[in-house]
Amino acid sequence: MNFREHILYMYSNDFWYSSPNFEEYGQSKIDLYAASQNEKPIIWHLAHIVHKEEVHIGHFLEQPRRELLHPELNPLVMEGERLDSILDLIPSLDFIAEWHMKVRIATLSFIEGLSDEDFFAVPKESPMGLCIANWLSITQVHTGVHLGHIGSIINSNLLARP
Repeated sequence: MNFREHILYMYSNDFWYSSPNFEEYGQSKIDLYAASQNEKPIIWHLAHIVHKEEVHIGHFLEQPRRELLHPELNPLVMEGERLDSILDLIPSLDFIAEWHMKVRIATLSFIEGLSDEDFFAVPKESPMGLCIANWLSITQVHTGVHLGHIGSIINSNLLARP
């Protein structure tokens, strides 16, 4: 497997650490909008995952920039403020799943268009001067961390049931 194949695998549905299972979340009996004292709700994590993939890849890396962001979600998914207005800002799980699909298709297209040298190029607006390969990897690690939070929320809710 070469580097491109490795990165494409990391962004595929086959890589369980970085693929939100929207169907499973929709079928679960867990309240996706419920927040606990220690954790943001599942729906927030899902929106945050998609938002960061679009920011990291669609804005830091891809030129010209694609326009798949939902600016109305910025206050929520970036800073995590205003959690009391999640119902107003994130309309549904289907909305997030569709947004994720569009962002992921654009991300895969971007990756497939990179030459071997491109992976190690540093875009001029790259935060911390990181190369494209760094940002592609960081983004999937970020996704995996939030999927871990989601799993923890689901497991703690299942254990708390009578």
